[in-house]
Amino acid sequence: MDNGGTWGNYTPLQTPQPLRATLAGRAYLYPEGALTFAELELPGEAVLTHLTGQSNVHLHVAGNLRIGASSAISVEGRGYPIGDEQGPGAGTRADWSGSGASHGGLGGWSRTSAGPTAQYGSMLEPTLLGSQGGSANGGPGTAGGGAIRLIVDGTLTVDGSLNANGASAPPDNAGGGAGGSIWLTVGTLSGNGAISANGGPGEWVDGGGGGGGRIAVYYGRSEFTGAITAYGGGGNQRGGAGTVYRREQGAAYGQLLVHNGGAWGNYTPLTSPEPFQLILAEMAYVYPVEPLTVRDLEVRANATLTHLTGQDRCDVTVLNNATVAEGGHVSTDGRGYPLGADLGPGAGVQRDCCGSGGAHGGTGGRSGSGADGGTPYGSLTEPLERGSAGGAGTGGPGGAGGGVVRLRVGNTPDPRRSRHRQRAQRRSGQRRWWRRRQHLSDGENPGWQGGHPGRRRCRGMGGWRRRRRRPHRPPHQHSLLHGELFARGGGGHQRGGAGSIYRLTLGQPGGELVLDNGGNAGALTPLEVPAQTRLILRGGSSFYPAGTLKVVSLELEPGASLTHLTGQPALTVHVDQDLRVAAGAALVADGKGYPLGNDPGPGAGVNGPVCGGGGAHGGTAASPGPGMCSVDKLTAPCSNPRPSARVAAEAVRRPPANEARAEAPCAWSSVASSPWTAP
Repeated sequence: MDNGGTWGNYTPLQTPQPLRATLAGRAYLYPEGALTFAELELPGEAVLTHLTGQSNVHLHVAGNLRIGASSAISVEGRGYPIGDEQGPGAGTRADWSGSGASHGGLGGWSRTSAGPTAQYGSMLEPTLLGSQGGSANGGPGTAGGGAIRLIVDGTLTVDGSLNANGASAPPDNAGGGAGGSIWLTVGTLSGNGAISANGGPGEWVDGGGGGGGRIAVYYGRSEFTGAITAYGGGGNQRGGAGTVYRREQGAAYGQLLVHNGGAWGNYTPLTSPEPFQLILAEMAYVYPVEPLTVRDLEVRANATLTHLTGQDRCDVTVLNNATVAEGGHVSTDGRGYPLGADLGPGAGVQRDCCGSGGAHGGTGGRSGSGADGGTPYGSLTEPLERGSAGGAGTGGPGGAGGGVVRLRVGNTPDPRRSRHRQRAQRRSGQRRWWRRRQHLSDGENPGWQGGHPGRRRCRGMGGWRRRRRRPHRPPHQHSLLHGELFARGGGGHQRGGAGSIYRLTLGQPGGELVLDNGGNAGALTPLEVPAQTRLILRGGSSFYPAGTLKVVSLELEPGASLTHLTGQPALTVHVDQDLRVAAGAALVADGKGYPLGNDPGPGAGVNGPVCGGGGAHGGTAASPGPGMCSVDKLTAPCSNPRPSARVAAEAVRRPPANEARAEAPCAWSSVASSPWTAP
């Protein structure tokens, strides 16, 4: 079929029997139904398409199918609308602009906050049309892409174009149509052209871009060197990336690529109908609709795996290997509380102008106006709760807490050089729980940092998250993780308390617990330590146990402290093996005794007309010297369980070392006539 080099109207096609066909000379054709060919060739300047309202181009070629460099099988803009039906992922309108339509990826938001509708369709067997973009004051949104189904028993050569893109050239302020569907089953795939189901562009200032479509390729052998893409379309916000699934015949599993062409757009929601190899790349922004089970996970540079606010967690089971490359992110920053009006169990509070930090693993920081930080909560060994929100201030609500990541990795998780960016102010942290069966691979810096500092004079910061890391390390293997794990409180008027990092080798009775606040003193961190734990405190962390602390070993590195709260009976520590307190670290209970409410203690000092006497415990308390106010003498029983508090400030003086004392060791009497020395 040849139109002599001039584009004309359509030519409908039928194949009453398998034919060898050549389409050339600017022929423009559409099938009236499913077609069967012995051979099919489009050598130059011919287009095979389907009409709007047809389900798809459905071809079965028993031999080879070749698409020349200037030819195409193209169903661009042949999806929805069909009459008044705009499609299951149609865009919406708000005021004067429209959002992009959804299919494999979500459509982009418009400038006037018109949002997308739900994604749809099959990533393994895509056959559905792309939906229409949202309408605007300039007219209706553009049409979505059509659908192509090709079965080629021989070789499919694509040197030209095989596309199901959303339509281009949207009217003013309108949204772009979603990409359509391409489903290929071929013996050999070759060529250097383009296979695409990209979303259509929205109007570039106000309209949202169309979401990418869906492509699935099943092949016996691949020699194709061209591009296979399902990008979101551009606009006020780019549409989310669609899905590209590839599977070699006879392979146990396929590969799913989510790739947005190097431009951030809206989300790509994912399910896992089979455990494929999942690759996220080039500014793909992905969240699981439900818990995912995949063969391998690779998060490449400038790609993000997350969950939405309100979802329980980002829950992924990886049967083999997980790799997070430098610049890639598994991040749920700011995806915790608030959920509606619920600020979380450790929410910060507002007092006067300022709000305190939210809590989770550590206590939230106190605000400059005296608002106490949130109270810690959650499990140290199985952390699956969101971080709480910070307290509100005069400038608005506090920052959101972090979300939850749950990874189960069968072989080797490899978070190479990945670092979560600092995000929301005054928030508590997110939890991550990694479980693995072999070992951690090398990573220069796989850390996750805390939040941005708030305004130092007014706001507290959130306590940070808990993380559990459980590598399996048989006797002959070692952990190869050379980077750091961070669970630090964020800065502010008072820094939040350090969160917890718990590491357990599977099959071992106990693990290692690390508290590290990055060298910055902050709020206290309370913990109930699991049995058989090696405890390490470092980097400004300040920790108090809920009761008697029993550990295998205890190490306090410079800047760390272990204490108890006022009102707790004592700091009691039982260490089975070694206890090490480095220079600059401390086990300290300074100022943690009486008063307890209105009780100043059994050895409390007594008020005088102007000054007060010192409190006593094991030693006698001092009274003021000659010419100063007089006080009654004190008795300090040896059995007093804690030091007594001073009643009022006074000048403390000690008698000379050679002064004789006749009193019993636990009694005190005035020695006002004796000489005194300065303390």
